Amino acid sequence: MTTILVCEAVDLRIDHKPLLEGIAFTLAAGELLSLVGPNGLGKTTLMRCLAGVARPHAGRVRVHGEEVWPSREATFEHLACYLASQPALLSDHSVAGNLEFFVNAFGRRPTWAALREALAEVGLSGREAQVARTLSTGQKRRLTLAGLLLLKPRLVLADEPTNGLDADGVALCLRVFAQLRTGHQAAVCVASHDDRLVKSSTHVLPLERFLPAARVRRAFQGDVFA
Repeated sequence: MTTILVCEAVDLRIDHKPLLEGIAFTLAAGELLSLVGPNGLGKTTLMRCLAGVARPHAGRVRVHGEEVWPSREATFEHLACYLASQPALLSDHSVAGNLEFFVNAFGRRPTWAALREALAEVGLSGREAQVARTLSTGQKRRLTLAGLLLLKPRLVLADEPTNGLDADGVALCLRVFAQLRTGHQAAVCVASHDDRLVKSSTHVLPLERFLPAARVRRAFQGDVFA
């Protein structure tokens, strides 16, 4: 299987304080990895480092053989897509405008028919002209899933992708991830507390195993990860 994502000996710190140390894993095409752990452990920080939008204290991250950290060799060719914990939308633009802007950022030019088809697949038919800020949280999540269907990235990095989704929305999210993995050999890495998403994973990585010793001692003394 083709290796998509490699994380080697990554250390995370906040204000010079160790957060997680020695994080290491690989992710291959067609796999879904869930990064799990309590709030405040460092899941979002790690996801941002994997996406190249935050800098780890040490270690190496590669996507499709291109180095993201410590050097920046990544290009658009690997089509890695990062979905933050809060949907990043152009609030005063239309649903269709947001979708087009997202895909254009990766050098793609979708047809109007393709846009409408993607919106229909996520339950947003007829909302092409609706202003994004008027969408519910769940509808905003669905819009980001429509972007994935259009873009068909080779790597998806998603931070709590089911937040704000009802049961039907969660099922949709799982279907989209499965479609990308099986139909397009994408790799998916998520940070999540959602048991439904974790159970659908091919691999689960508890981040507690990368806690530095000093932080483990504080936890045993009652310092909750918050």
